[in-house]
Amino acid sequence: MPANAQGIVLSRQAPAGLTRAYRQPLYDRDVIAAAAVTQLILFQRPLGQTNSAAAVKTEADTNLTMAGQLPFPQFFHLFGFQAELSQGGVLADFLLFYNMGVFTFTFGTNRKWLEVPVSRVPNGPQIVQNTALAAAGAYTPQFGVPSSKEFYQFVKPTGKPYAMKAGETFQVKLSWPSGAITMSAATAIRSYLVGILYVGL
Repeated sequence: MPANAQGIVLSRQAPAGLTRAYRQPLYDRDVIAAAAVTQLILFQRPLGQTNSAAAVKTEADTNLTMAGQLPFPQFFHLFGFQAELSQGGVLADFLLFYNMGVFTFTFGTNRKWLEVPVSRVPNGPQIVQNTALAAAGAYTPQFGVPSSKEFYQFVKPTGKPYAMKAGETFQVKLSWPSGAITMSAATAIRSYLVGILYVGL
């Protein structure tokens, strides 16, 4: 072989990790400040980081360990979405959030995979208040049946879920393009990606 010739280096691709399937959503919670807000981005601050209110995020807030992506060898089969606004607020806040907001899911190279009004995304299980509390001014609007089975379906035309692999970036953006909203008090919002999580053995 000539002195300046380069040999061919043979190598094997890293094997896929062994995983186990769990019926486990991906979820993330942050806080909408009691100030003018035009957007809030979820699934970007993992466990241990601080949320928009400067509080350290725990498992009550998110189950992400990396910002906007899954670690190897995890992957996720996505079936749909939920958007859950914390309770105890006034009706005007709920109407601002749901009726004026837009729910956008981006995946991969900032490509929009879904963009719908927030009011189209069910909020999942909710506390149903009685008439006396409602009369006192505390309301719980329901966007969809208050059940964990109620979610915005997001599957392929074949009915199969979309696969999200380790290292592929994703986020949920809540925005109010018609103008900033101002909530009467700081209010938590949680989003769920409903699906099956595959975790390394």
